[in-house]
Amino acid sequence: MKGGVRKRGKKWYYYFDAGIVDGKRKKVERVGGNTKKEAEKSLRDAINEYENAGIVFDETNMSLSDYLNFWYKEYVLLNCKYNTQESYRNLIENHIEPRLGKCKLKSINPAIIQEFLNNKSKETYTQNGEEKHYTKGVLKAIYVVLNAALKSAVYPYKLIKENPVQYASIPKNVLKVKNESDNKTITLDEFNKILEIYPKNTNIYIPLLIGFHTGMRKGEILGLCWDNVDLDNNIIKVRKNLIKRKVSEFELASPKTKTSIRDIKIGDTLSRILKEEKLNQKKQKLKLENGIKKLSMIGFVEKKMAHL
Repeated sequence: MKGGVRKRGKKWYYYFDAGIVDGKRKKVERVGGNTKKEAEKSLRDAINEYENAGIVFDETNMSLSDYLNFWYKEYVLLNCKYNTQESYRNLIENHIEPRLGKCKLKSINPAIIQEFLNNKSKETYTQNGEEKHYTKGVLKAIYVVLNAALKSAVYPYKLIKENPVQYASIPKNVLKVKNESDNKTITLDEFNKILEIYPKNTNIYIPLLIGFHTGMRKGEILGLCWDNVDLDNNIIKVRKNLIKRKVSEFELASPKTKTSIRDIKIGDTLSRILKEEKLNQKKQKLKLENGIKKLSMIGFVEKKMAHL
């Protein structure tokens, strides 16, 4: 019987071909452990169990970790954008699996979910030597992932009868916990100090100005193309988002949500600066590297990525 192990994120998984089950070829893949050796042992045990008892996938004993792996492969990877995939994977591996991964899917109830959220709201982590609480945004993100995953377990997968997450809630006290850096608005004086470090003709001068004048996100600025800038009417059209897939691999994609697709009216100051930049790029015949040669992009030069 064919099988193997592979690492995904921080976990090792085992898989094997269980042959034809109910007229369809069945492939089994489950969490095998934290190391390759543990996964190889789990693989041997699983194959032995199948060959001796014909057990392929016992839904009643399925752990939440196994289910989340299944849901991630069958739904998230097929329906979500790359950044969302990475965000979900991070939340699952670093927050959900360590606390709930070993629980049986069918045994998870609202009380377990609520206790998990309550404990998470009290947890702290260390950043730059300072102890902090998780913010409302992190708790909400964890809730969203759990809710989406277990909602799918009800339908279309029909593994559980009801979604226990719908009866749980984020503790109210966590909504008041904010780190000092949250939602901080930069002042003009602070921005001018930044420009003293990155003045005109430095790599990120133009991206910084676009961000300050428009409030655009980093990926939107780096993915901004000249054909989406109407300098006659002073309008920037947000239509693309540059995402980083690997160390030196980037992808120009559509924005994550429909509301991110928008037109931004800019002032005369930024318009004048962009006209100068466009003329300067034409003079230098600036071309984008890394495989997207036909696009003339404003904000993206590979060296800028180290700073932004």
